[in-house]
Amino acid sequence: MKKEIYLRTILFLMILFYSCTVVLSQEQRIDFSLPEEDRTPDTALVVVDVIPIRVLGLAVTIVGTGLFVVTLPFTFFMDTDKNSESGISLASEALIFKPMRFTFTRPLGKFDHWDQDYDQSANEESDQ
Repeated sequence: MKKEIYLRTILFLMILFYSCTVVLSQEQRIDFSLPEEDRTPDTALVVVDVIPIRVLGLAVTIVGTGLFVVTLPFTFFMDTDKNSESGISLASEALIFKPMRFTFTRPLGKFDHWDQDYDQSANEESDQ
């Protein structure tokens, strides 16, 4: 009986390891000759993105919001230069908005440079 449970556990771990290896290697199958906005990720990447990654992103957003509320009294009095951002805006960006953008606005299956578009648009707005 113990041997059967041991064998099933080994088999399960082997299948899990193999499937993770296959999914992570799928990114290499994307046609990089196309412009980045025309590339479509593989179905396996989309499935992995929807089920565990988005759920974890939501959890990180909730935990980050809680940490932001806890650290709010400290970041309120944070001494920054008059030309730079305040401590509250820095903390909210790192703890709330970045995980929120990762979870809710990132295209499905896109894990590389997902925040680059937002950074470019924010820089363009500040230049105007």
